[in-house]
Amino acid sequence: MGGSWDGDVNDCWEYCYGKEEKVVIRLVQIVNNLGLDGVDIDFEYDITPKVVTFFNQVTIGLKNQLTEGSEITHAPLEPDITPGKMYYDDVLTVIGDHLDFLMPQYYNGYTRPAMDGVVGGRRAG
Repeated sequence: MGGSWDGDVNDCWEYCYGKEEKVVIRLVQIVNNLGLDGVDIDFEYDITPKVVTFFNQVTIGLKNQLTEGSEITHAPLEPDITPGKMYYDDVLTVIGDHLDFLMPQYYNGYTRPAMDGVVGGRRAG
């Protein structure tokens, strides 16, 4: 659903803010109808207070309404899992116990192992 990288003009998540209950209801319907094992929230935008509210309410709503054993995961951008960042401080520390997995997106170019000193699985230098 787009992202906060250069050139992206897709702000489709904006439509969902303030409609957290409807989002939860629809996601639960989709999971149940398709026999899925849970929901992954893959978010590649800047974190704002609206995003924090959305993440927290949707994650808690899903945990309360999905069948037992369903999984809920977040896939935040790598820099957002740093203490002092809004996602870390206001999402992970608040609702982290509702998540089954946290899958940071290390593949989006914030960390570049070969350029940052890791070459062929060994530390360069």
